[in-house]
Amino acid sequence: MYHPFIIGPFNETITQIIGDTKARINIPPASVMKDEFTIDGEKEAVAKAKARIQNIYEKRKQNCQSISVEVPKHQHKYIIGPRGQTIQKVLQETGVSVEMPPPDVQSDSITLRGKQVKLGPALTLLYSKANCVKTEHMGDLSWLHKYVIGNKGANMKHMIQDLSKVQADFSDESFKVEGPPGEIYEDYKILKEMIDNLRKQVAYEVVKVNPAFHRHIIGKNGSNINRL
Repeated sequence: MYHPFIIGPFNETITQIIGDTKARINIPPASVMKDEFTIDGEKEAVAKAKARIQNIYEKRKQNCQSISVEVPKHQHKYIIGPRGQTIQKVLQETGVSVEMPPPDVQSDSITLRGKQVKLGPALTLLYSKANCVKTEHMGDLSWLHKYVIGNKGANMKHMIQDLSKVQADFSDESFKVEGPPGEIYEDYKILKEMIDNLRKQVAYEVVKVNPAFHRHIIGKNGSNINRL
């Protein structure tokens, strides 16, 4: 739990220790439940590096507090950031480490660890990152799929080309729009109007046909269905 403080934001602290002492320090990856650091090098270099690491550990053990907060799992990626950079920025700006549940564990719980006076600012920063992107869904669009996408995605590209900072994703079942809270709603409204217009222009009916007649409806190499 104290490894982030020894390593430092963006590896700054451990890099400085290695540079100052000329010792080689092997740090276990976060995915491995192991507490030991391995230090190699000249005897004096190893002793200095060990003392520096031990000093950080003892200080943090004395003054660190922790709090756990619940953030929906789907928002964790915004807290982590690309290649973990957002978590590193929180550590750099507040001195507070952020412990996330593993990606394959369905848990909303996040632990913040650091000096008590810094936990509040870190929590505020964490929530701002978690809420930096909003998601809106439009469901039950499977029958409109080909009309929304268009030939080679032409319609889809036309719909989203003027959107500011949002990302639009159309699956077989739903349309998902993600973007900054202040901008997503206007863009979502535009997209929804486009899809609502398609709903008015395109009819959809389910016709039950005996499987024995399917081949006659489809025709050779799909000729009949293509004419439709």
